[in-house]
Amino acid sequence: MKLFACSVVVTLFLVACSKDEAVRQLSGIRAPDHIVNEVTKHYRYLFRSYDWQLTEVFPGRAGAIDTYIQVPSLTMNEEQTINYVRQRICPQKIEKDLWQLLSPYQLEIHVYQRSKRHAITTHCVNPLTDPDYQVAEASQAKRLQHM
Repeated sequence: MKLFACSVVVTLFLVACSKDEAVRQLSGIRAPDHIVNEVTKHYRYLFRSYDWQLTEVFPGRAGAIDTYIQVPSLTMNEEQTINYVRQRICPQKIEKDLWQLLSPYQLEIHVYQRSKRHAITTHCVNPLTDPDYQVAEASQAKRLQHM
């Protein structure tokens, strides 16, 4: 009976994620240093004229790259902060080279003021691999075509 219960858990996990995601989670793949270095360069360049400061980037849990950003003050609530990070801090769609490097991994942005323990975490959606993003973009392109 225990063997059956374990196989159900694995099956549910595989259904809930993409195939690549499930393989990463089960195998514990860490992001290589050269990809972590590219993310570091991207955010150092992005924040060169901001009050925000990149504090560290490192391979996190299986398949993730954790990026910590310290801010002097945070006047937005959690939902507003997550939306802001997704729209302004996550790499933009046109940054295809970076997204291609990141495609087998998840980019997690952690924004905090004083303590990393109280960070607001946002998952950046990769427009090159996310099916929902691709469907929305195809729908928008189709609407523009008919105008």
